[in-house]
Amino acid sequence: MVWVAVVAVATGGTLALAQATSPSTPGQVQPAAVSKPSLQRSTKAPATSINPAQQRLRQCVREGQNPDCDGDGQRSNRFGGTDCDDADPQRAPGRTEVADGAGLDEDCNPATFGERDMDRDGFLDAAAFNVDERGRRTQGDDCDDRRATVNPSSPEVCNGVDDNCSGTIDEGVQMTLYRDEDLDGYGSPHAEYQGCPQGLRNGVVSNSLDCDDADPKRNVATGWVDGPRGCEALK
Repeated sequence: MVWVAVVAVATGGTLALAQATSPSTPGQVQPAAVSKPSLQRSTKAPATSINPAQQRLRQCVREGQNPDCDGDGQRSNRFGGTDCDDADPQRAPGRTEVADGAGLDEDCNPATFGERDMDRDGFLDAAAFNVDERGRRTQGDDCDDRRATVNPSSPEVCNGVDDNCSGTIDEGVQMTLYRDEDLDGYGSPHAEYQGCPQGLRNGVVSNSLDCDDADPKRNVATGWVDGPRGCEALK
């Protein structure tokens, strides 16, 4: 009889002895069967750390016994006071409103949102906002506070940028362009799109006078036009 050491594959396995099956030749040991490890993952959610101080504040608010759970000197609005969040000492009337971009109402006044004008163009950053209890949003109107040339008073320029903060890019300043696949200087009426004047280049033109954009020898300049039967030569 032959004994062999078998190490369990599963995590935490122990060293065990297993009897080998009858060897075919003297001295030959057959490997003992090893069970496959289970690949099933645990569905138990990992424990998350909770700030003990925040937990105590939230518990205090839930209990509803203390009119000033966060100890900021402001009575909770649930007790007739003006503190809009008694679980956060950083939020209370008189606090400085910060343009945090997260909608955090530090001074408990949804009409304020933190006046930030980084590009100094006279318009406040639209990324700073607050939302009142009815879901109404108050914010700045500068859609890009990094560029002084972008604000509600700027004229729209055809450049791929919403210069006037209207929510639409290049409105009213684009032109109709046509693709010129055969590079003869004449575009196909079937390949038009809206673009900026600076988009005019080799292969893009502002006319649609090519009835056959696959042949540079057939266009209006050489006497070919769109006719009832397609691209036809002028007589």
